[in-house]
Amino acid sequence: MATEIEKKKHIMLEELQKHSSPSDLWISIHDKVYNLIHWIRDHPSGGMPLLNLVGQDAIDPFTALHPPSARKHLNRFFVCYHLSDN
Repeated sequence: MATEIEKKKHIMLEELQKHSSPSDLWISIHDKVYNLIHWIRDHPSGGMPLLNLVGQDAIDPFTALHPPSARKHLNRFFVCYHLSDN
């Protein structure tokens, strides 16, 4: 039997980019997509860093600005997987 995560869909960059507004805030990190609309008000650095990354792959800024322990907090925002567009 498939787990809940295994049932999630996979999207391409075009679909990710459709979720790029302050009211529909998705980003991709390590090929996983997260809906951060409910995290924006609690993000320690405020909402602006998230708003600058909506609809994009945010692996570089996330890795540069967060300790490795921050990754465990992402699971609650997981939406689907981001497939490479190559």
